[in-house]
Amino acid sequence: MDSDQRSKVEDNIFRFALGAIASWDNFPWHRDRNGECDSYKLHSSQALCLDVFGTLKVLPQSERDSIFSRLAGDLGLPTDGPWQVELEWCDAKNLLKESGTQRTQVDAKATSPSALILFECKFTESGGGCCSQVKPLVKGSHRGVRQCDGTYRMQVNPVNSVQARCTLTGKGIRYWKVIPRIFDLQSTANYTPCPFRNSAYQWMRNLALAHELCRNEGKRAAFVIVHADSPWLRFTEYLKSHEWSALIARLRPNTVAFGVRSFNWILIAGQETVDPEWTDLWRALQEWLQTKINRSRESA
Repeated sequence: MDSDQRSKVEDNIFRFALGAIASWDNFPWHRDRNGECDSYKLHSSQALCLDVFGTLKVLPQSERDSIFSRLAGDLGLPTDGPWQVELEWCDAKNLLKESGTQRTQVDAKATSPSALILFECKFTESGGGCCSQVKPLVKGSHRGVRQCDGTYRMQVNPVNSVQARCTLTGKGIRYWKVIPRIFDLQSTANYTPCPFRNSAYQWMRNLALAHELCRNEGKRAAFVIVHADSPWLRFTEYLKSHEWSALIARLRPNTVAFGVRSFNWILIAGQETVDPEWTDLWRALQEWLQTKINRSRESA
């Protein structure tokens, strides 16, 4: 990242949170279709995540513990610290056996000796990320071919000729090994359309990863979607959609804790739990985020 680009990105991140970025050149910045970092843009969800979780990462241990203990308790997880924060975290063990660019990466991960929480942050998005298998391939000898017909039933992938209910299962990815442990769904049943064809695909992946981390590390786990809360933002509308309601209705109880919190909820929790000497910082961060939300509406 050259100095001009870095300066633009810095201007879009809360000043205190910049200390959370150890190496600007090695940090996994979000990039556009041309491979250019786009976290300088006003509507960047990565920048918004860094505003809040970068601040949490840089805070003194005692202050960070008080905030995450509050959140953990709200999710039904053990509250004891110390809590650590990692940004743009990817599972090095690849517990889901994902391949290449399909590896699940979460915006932030918080861990304590007894618990872990995965976070996905949304700003102006209309939902979650969708499965690529139903989209036409954009290059190569199979350009224009869809690897999946959008259902969960026996089908042959026209690209690799492998038969499976899910083309990702046919590639060795473990989603449908884990899904029945989290959702009221069976891997041997047929579903038309696939329950994870659209935005639910991203939440499924994150929940599956949290579940496997829980089994692997022996900790209580949660997955939390953190969103900018405003009536005009599309993600607020998504949370009222039939797709979202159907996803929640399928969740099995007592597996992975699944929560939705607004950035403002975290900021209020911060103001209520940190030492008074940090109150001004949290108020400044709240004002910073609200200004971003307001400006994004003006530019929409």
